[in-house]
Amino acid sequence: MYRTGVYNYPDVALGVHKAGPINPDTYTYDLLRPQYLVSTVYHKNLDTYAFSASWQDDVSGQVMGRVAQRYAISADGQSFVKPEFIAFYARLNGMSTRYDGSDHTYVMGGKLSYINQDGATFVAVGKAGPKLNWLAGVDTDLSYTFELSIDRNYSEMWSWQAGHTWDLPRDTFVGVAQLFTRGYEDYHRNVLVRGAATDVYVGYSPRDGVLKGFRSLLTLSLARERRDASSLGDRLEYFDVKMTLQYDFNLR
Repeated sequence: MYRTGVYNYPDVALGVHKAGPINPDTYTYDLLRPQYLVSTVYHKNLDTYAFSASWQDDVSGQVMGRVAQRYAISADGQSFVKPEFIAFYARLNGMSTRYDGSDHTYVMGGKLSYINQDGATFVAVGKAGPKLNWLAGVDTDLSYTFELSIDRNYSEMWSWQAGHTWDLPRDTFVGVAQLFTRGYEDYHRNVLVRGAATDVYVGYSPRDGVLKGFRSLLTLSLARERRDASSLGDRLEYFDVKMTLQYDFNLR
């Protein structure tokens, strides 16, 4: 894949905004910087092997790998465990190395799930490297730990999460997950961030009928962070609600 110039990028948190190399002297987007991307993916049922890499002059070089494999633990194949791993590395180059802060970062993460016909239980852990300057435009929100309200990719941040979902009649399910984080607010490492969050999920996903392919998920999140001596305050509390509706279909 080849892409050049400044392009519009959709993001849930920021909306549609421009993305591309930013000149640290003028704080404006520089045009005509080709971006080269390559990716290969193998996916079958719940097994996935993927690798991707990208390069853009004056921005960064990035590589990422992801592996997921399920292992049946019952004769009927209805119960299995599924380990997943992710590794990501990025290094700034050219103009971007003049930004304040580190010139490289990484993300590592893992998740282990036990899945059966009644639901699923999972534990996940993630570790993010130094927080890059926001001008770098490198996305490190990649680990398996999930949370609506608080970030898991602050500088040198660890995140831990455990949760369980219960399958209910009529293709519905409910779930709960608990998350803990510990890291630094930014690359200066002056403010220690410790967070905790509880998420509750309610979902509906028909397996057959005219609504097959429709998926809905309601997520409620209650979280708090302790940031002693932070300009944002020593104690931060959050409450978020998110509703996702999706319908998948095939064109033939």
